[in-house]
Amino acid sequence: MPPRLSSAACQWRQVAECASFSASTPASCRLLLPSSTYILPCATAATRPSPSPSQHQQQSRGFSATAAAETRLRRYFWHWIKRHKAELLQTQGQPDKPAPAYIPPRFGVQNTRHPFPLNPQFQSHSVLSEELREDIWRRVMVEGEPMLSVSAELGVDVRRVSAVVRLKEVERTWVDKGKPLARPYAKAIMSMVPQTFPGKRHEPFNEIPVHTFTTQQLFVPSSRRVEFRFKDYNAEMVGKVGRSRTAVGWRYGAMLLDRKKGQVKIPTEVS
Repeated sequence: MPPRLSSAACQWRQVAECASFSASTPASCRLLLPSSTYILPCATAATRPSPSPSQHQQQSRGFSATAAAETRLRRYFWHWIKRHKAELLQTQGQPDKPAPAYIPPRFGVQNTRHPFPLNPQFQSHSVLSEELREDIWRRVMVEGEPMLSVSAELGVDVRRVSAVVRLKEVERTWVDKGKPLARPYAKAIMSMVPQTFPGKRHEPFNEIPVHTFTTQQLFVPSSRRVEFRFKDYNAEMVGKVGRSRTAVGWRYGAMLLDRKKGQVKIPTEVS
């Protein structure tokens, strides 16, 4: 028969009096447990020596020596920034290098069209630079050139030319009224996309856009005189009222008699 426990051994005491915690353990996490519990006996813990500072550091370390994923990615990010910092600063809206320096896939050839390496289907298209938009507005509003001639000379669609002129007028109206413009935001956005500077054509606006699925079909132009020949109809072929199944009225929507007003729509006799 096991010996009985004394009343003093069953008293509630703080675990901090019986066991040693690291410096990172808050006081609010200390629990009240009986001193004779089988998890950590009070007599055994009282004789245990206090840990050294090196043991405290070992206890606070993680179980794995591998760096966390966020830390590793952050280190790779700063490594890439330091490596391509000069190139990034040189390609922010310069006429000689109008395309920005995107992250190349697998650090290969410099990428200028795909801003997202994991999404190669997305391509960034060129936008009009500030110098080219000012040139378009000056040609149309100051020099009075027609929009069609400006569009043909600069290689910009006439709809885009008209939009640039309207937006430039709104911008100058805001400047005259003293309204602030988001210049830093516009500069940051323009540095992230390719730009078209004066002297280069922006888009092939004369080409007709062709959908890819239309190339799978073959359209052969033919004369209607050959394809749809004239046909003669008479009363013997189509009937006196033109309601024969082979008649023109039947094919082109002549309504039936049961839809006509005043017609009896229920059977009146049984043959």
